[in-house]
Amino acid sequence: MDTKGQQTISSLNAPLEYLDADQILKTEVSGNFPGSPIVLAYHLEIKNGLIQSLKITG
Repeated sequence: MDTKGQQTISSLNAPLEYLDADQILKTEVSGNFPGSPIVLAYHLEIKNGLIQSLKITG
């Protein structure tokens, strides 16, 4: 299997911050990709206890 040029995530750390009112979870992700490590923000829309939508920004 040729893995040359593939990018991987090697670490997904514990959440850095959770903003309950806005339903945003921030965490740091690192690996062998350009810009590593990076803080990602997961914007959640939750309805009846289920995720309705998820947008990830960096």
